[in-house]
Amino acid sequence: SAARLWSHLRAPFLTDASAAGEHGRTPEKNPEVTAEDEEIISSVVAGKTPSYVLEARLGDCRRAAGIRREALRGITGRALEGLPLDGFDYASIVGQCCELPVGYVQLPVGVAGPLVLDGREHYVPMATTEGCLVASTSRGCKAIAQSGGATSVVLRDGMTRAPVVRLPSARRAAELRAFLEEPNNFEIIALVFNRCSTI
Repeated sequence: SAARLWSHLRAPFLTDASAAGEHGRTPEKNPEVTAEDEEIISSVVAGKTPSYVLEARLGDCRRAAGIRREALRGITGRALEGLPLDGFDYASIVGQCCELPVGYVQLPVGVAGPLVLDGREHYVPMATTEGCLVASTSRGCKAIAQSGGATSVVLRDGMTRAPVVRLPSARRAAELRAFLEEPNNFEIIALVFNRCSTI
């Protein structure tokens, strides 16, 4: 069931090493860790080697993730049991979407569709643990298909950026928000922010 799956996904990945010992078992060391890896792990734990340089220094992203994982165990005294390490292409995420990886999370992927868009059928993969989400999306796709399909129009192709303002208190932030709700004030601030990327 969705509830059982969700409880499985929420299960803690960090396992207390001392608790494992209390239950009559000792946390196992990764058998793949070599003497050279142990040396690097010790250096990371001691703060001599930054964890973020491992991929570049080793040239092996899977090994870097494994070493980082063991270093985390050494620092926290807790093992990442239940969080998979193998079976993932860590090289594919370097400089892309996740820094300092120590594993990955498996999510079920369903497929909704077909979605008839611009005269073509598309099947939409959806990774989710929310029950009925894929089914309801499929029903929406069916309704769209039965009504002749959908047509898309690109009004603008770009990237949105917004300024970030640091204020000394929540009260000052609320005051700024109230100030910006006035169209004239918003235009004044927009002119200032649009002059450069940093102020």
